[in-house]
Amino acid sequence: MSTTLTFNNGTSVDWTVPAGSSFIVVEAWGGGGGGGASTNTDHNGGGGGSGGYFKAIISVTGGTTVVTFTVGTGGSGGTSGSDGSDGTDTTVSTTSSFSGVAGKGRKGIGGNTTSAGGAGGSVSGTAVPFIHPITGIYGSSGTIGALGGAGGDSPNGGAGGTTGTPANNGNA
Repeated sequence: MSTTLTFNNGTSVDWTVPAGSSFIVVEAWGGGGGGGASTNTDHNGGGGGSGGYFKAIISVTGGTTVVTFTVGTGGSGGTSGSDGSDGTDTTVSTTSSFSGVAGKGRKGIGGNTTSAGGAGGSVSGTAVPFIHPITGIYGSSGTIGALGGAGGDSPNGGAGGTTGTPANNGNA
């Protein structure tokens, strides 16, 4: 039996893994940065960076392991030529020693002749001992993620964000 849980921006939840479970799969996204605002003089703001992302397979003890989810929020867009605001991190941790962070996207700079886009979010995670439920192979729980794409710079209109860079901390 599988259960899907979805948590919204700004949520912080402690969840006890159901009895009989031996592993969980977690996906997390950090909050994106808010874009910088344009001015009245044709200078556009830079785009906010996207949040980081990770997916992890985590070994758990059903009925005992508690997972704490803290979901990041997106940054606010700037107004009247001001900078946007940074997003916030999304964190996942367990009582079985796993800890992962999908980092926040950084703010875009408000409208001027060289408005920079925000940096993309980072990703990190800890590997914990894991026995794959189907193959029985022993290894480390996998944390696979991607750094968020950077927001577009804006000399006179923002370019698209850059492609995220994959990261792998452990074996999936």
